Amino acid sequence: MDSKKKKDSAVREDQGNESSQEHVEQDKKDAAQKGNEQEIEKLIAQTEEQRKSIEELEANNSRLRAEFHNFKKAVARETQELVHRAEENLLFKLLGLYEDLERALDHTEKIDENFLSGVRMIYRRMLSIMQEEGVEEINPETGKLFDPFLHEVSETVETDSFEEMTVVEVEEKGYSFRSKVLKPARVIVAVKPKEKKESEGE
Repeated sequence: MDSKKKKDSAVREDQGNESSQEHVEQDKKDAAQKGNEQEIEKLIAQTEEQRKSIEELEANNSRLRAEFHNFKKAVARETQELVHRAEENLLFKLLGLYEDLERALDHTEKIDENFLSGVRMIYRRMLSIMQEEGVEEINPETGKLFDPFLHEVSETVETDSFEEMTVVEVEEKGYSFRSKVLKPARVIVAVKPKEKKESEGE
């Protein structure tokens, strides 16, 4: 009987040891699983942070590309404006020389014909070059309405032969370059006679 009790006790002890070992193993598994879950959560958090960083970098990159594109456009526009301004200044100076030649050709009575022929050739060449560059004459027709953006009043004349504020005569032609006035045309403008103005006012 004692032998049987001892055997049963040994069996129970073995079962207890096995159960305890199983608990230990399960605790190890649970701890490992919990550690894995924490590691996974940590990796997920790091991945989310990296994703946000990438999105911010992409947004910054897009903004920088747009700013650089706008900067290039602004530089190109400013460069073009500087070129146009330089061209305008040069053409304005050439216009003075051109007009001097034009006035000289209006008084050719005592000039040698061979010399005069050379001057005319220079004059025509200058005119051709300026036209090729986009210079256009402002030479209003007689009777055309005065335009303050294109014309400059040199004097006024009282007359019934023309409508008021119309061009009676062009004293000096004007010039424009790419739709910008380099020099307005100097014109004589018609105004109503004083007597007529007074009679209309009565």
